Amino acid sequence: MAKATIESLPDTTKPPQVPKASSDDPILGNLGDRFNDALKNVTVSDDKKQESKHVEKPTKPEPKKEEKVETTPEKPSSALEAALGEPKVPEIAKPDLAALDKLEADLDKIETPKSEDWKRAREARKLLRDELTKAQSAPPKVDANLEVLTKENVELKERLQKQETNLKAINAEYSEDFQNLLADREKVLGKVASKMKYSGSDRADELVAALGMPEGKLKTTAVKDAMSELDADDKIAVRALIERLDETDEKITEFRKDLPGQFERLQERKKLSAHEQAEKESKLQETEFRKVIEELPKEIVRLRQLSDDAPDAKTWNDPIRPAIESAFKALRPNGTDFRGTVSLAIKGALYDNVWNDYVAQNKELREANARLKEFDQGSPDFKGGKAPAKGKQKPETAEDYERIYHSANPAAVTTP
Repeated sequence: MAKATIESLPDTTKPPQVPKASSDDPILGNLGDRFNDALKNVTVSDDKKQESKHVEKPTKPEPKKEEKVETTPEKPSSALEAALGEPKVPEIAKPDLAALDKLEADLDKIETPKSEDWKRAREARKLLRDELTKAQSAPPKVDANLEVLTKENVELKERLQKQETNLKAINAEYSEDFQNLLADREKVLGKVASKMKYSGSDRADELVAALGMPEGKLKTTAVKDAMSELDADDKIAVRALIERLDETDEKITEFRKDLPGQFERLQERKKLSAHEQAEKESKLQETEFRKVIEELPKEIVRLRQLSDDAPDAKTWNDPIRPAIESAFKALRPNGTDFRGTVSLAIKGALYDNVWNDYVAQNKELREANARLKEFDQGSPDFKGGKAPAKGKQKPETAEDYERIYHSANPAAVTTP
């Protein structure tokens, strides 16, 4: 007799098994071929085709831009730190020549422009390059009136030189030396006229007029005629005065031979005299400067020289001498320019405030160093108190610590 069998239930935890379609299967075997054949027979209207062409492609979401986190600069801890901070200089954008060269190369590579604008751009660029090449290679233009202008320039320079020479001559005649020679001649001439009057002659004016005539026979005859009424002694006295007058006239004539040269020599002599005077004033100023420098250390502590055994004596003393020499140089003529003078004046006005700040900071530094020293030397003991003073023996063994503990806590009991 046949046995009844019970089929096992399907496993629900696994996906159901779909039978594979074979070519011999009358239902599933030709399903794909039949679907393709049916799809070929489907026709789409023109309106649907146009709509399908205009379907917008989905746009990709733009990547989020990284937000720059602005960091706030740290605040300076003091006014000095803020003052020492370097100011930020804005950077100047430089032209990107490489990008321009690449752009020009890309423009040359375009063979089929999409519009006439590219063609016109190439033609314009070529035209500009040709014009630039011509301008750079062309010889400089010569003005037709260049020779005329050059000639006028030379004439103007000659006229200017002549006027400068005349001005030098006029200045020489108005100089103190020449005016002194003319004054000496007038004095001698006045003595000649006075001697003629004292001698009883009334022809003094005629003699003075004759002495003013040019050198020659006519002048000699006029002088003799004006002196004809004088006796022998008076003639000798008048002749002596006339000889002094002749010496003065010779000096005047010699001076006037080269008036422009005399003016230049006078200027050189004036410069030399001014230089000598400046040297004298400089020596006097140096003497007074040394006197002030000897007194200033009483008021300015920073100018006091320290002995070599003082702490940091070299660091303190070295800047003093250059500072004194710099101050003396600034007081000399042309020792510094206006900017340097202003800088020294402002630094000097700020000195008192800077010195007071320096003293205050030095005091704070000494106090801080003293506290640090006390902290380093005062390391706590096992009870949190101060370390033993110098000279006392520090505990080294366990017995030492036990002894110190029992001395501080007499009621403590030691367990065996």
